[in-house]
Amino acid sequence: MVTIRRPGRVIRVSGSERPPRLPLRWAIIAIVTASGGVIAYDAGGVIAALTVMAAIAVAAHQLIA
Repeated sequence: MVTIRRPGRVIRVSGSERPPRLPLRWAIIAIVTASGGVIAYDAGGVIAALTVMAAIAVAAHQLIA
């Protein structure tokens, strides 16, 4: 058993509980961003890939959230 101490409360976590996981939307955003980056890399190189990946990640966060 692990004890996590936070100001004002103590939380006990047993070993059988699963840790919190990232939501499915993070996986979707990562897959779409990587796909766009690969396509942009083939078309225009590293700078284009990084630019497209940043734009897709921001847009996907705004659309999905």
